[in-house]
Amino acid sequence: MKHKKRIRSIIAYLATGLMIAYFGASCNKESAVKTGETDGVSARSAYILGSINLKEIRMMDSVEVGVEVDTLATLNTARKFPATLENDGSFCARVYGLRPSRTYYYRAYAKMSPSLIQCGEIATFTAANAILPELNGYEAVDLSLPSGILWATHNLGAFNVEDYGDLYAWGETQGMNDGKKAFRAAEYKFSSGRYTVSKYCTKEEHGTVDNKTTLDLEDDVAHVKWGGDWRMPSEEEWLELKEYCTWEWVNLEGVLGYSVRGRNGNVIFLPAAGYRSSKGYIYAGTVGYYWTNSLAKNESYYAEYIFFDEEKIVIFENYRYYGFPVRAVCPFGN
Repeated sequence: MKHKKRIRSIIAYLATGLMIAYFGASCNKESAVKTGETDGVSARSAYILGSINLKEIRMMDSVEVGVEVDTLATLNTARKFPATLENDGSFCARVYGLRPSRTYYYRAYAKMSPSLIQCGEIATFTAANAILPELNGYEAVDLSLPSGILWATHNLGAFNVEDYGDLYAWGETQGMNDGKKAFRAAEYKFSSGRYTVSKYCTKEEHGTVDNKTTLDLEDDVAHVKWGGDWRMPSEEEWLELKEYCTWEWVNLEGVLGYSVRGRNGNVIFLPAAGYRSSKGYIYAGTVGYYWTNSLAKNESYYAEYIFFDEEKIVIFENYRYYGFPVRAVCPFGN
């Protein structure tokens, strides 16, 4: 009998210890953290305010503040959105990846150590209704990006996600499938010489200055081909895709490229489709080159593009008359 009592005592002790450890790493009921109001709530994002009582919390260099957001009232699967703590103890976190018209639960938190976390009260808000994008029958993928931008499932001119698709010079709307025969300066739509251009120019030595640095929709092949709200991505949107998604080099149906996974689990595939110049089709199957809609910052006869191989993903710039693949994007709406 004594042996059984001892076992029950040990079990009770361990259970109590586990509960103490659990609650020690969870939000304290007597909290110096206050959950604030929401601001700028749209269909895809919102700003949430919070604050901490600096007199009650011993400040440390490693303190982390932010908000937790979830569709569950228990916040069991909440996403954390860190914020910057101001000198007066206030902070504001931008949350993103929301779904239109859905109700969310949220609270502010302050994390001093893995075992010391304080939280404010749980509050709710409802995301706004959305202006749905005009997709014109093409499929878009939500990767839970801060901008709310949606990415196409495949390249322009492709039928399957692993297809390379067509190749286009920057600012031209006719590719090889439309009869484009060569990718060199002499055949480029906006060329007035190898190092001078007639449109999208910021320096006199490079041609006719118009200070345009982003493609007009009439020169954006994604918009011209697919219509609706589709367009080519900007340099910033490619960098956002790099920062907020997980990139994994894979072989899909015999095609090398990157599987790009958003934080919500959704995925797109970017094949390493190479590019075309006056020297022919180069690096197909080993390297990816994709246009942005952004002019190069210093050389007007260059444009920005994303370059990737198995080891790196970077933004470069190159001659506008080269033939690169294009992946389209569209905004979700307000």
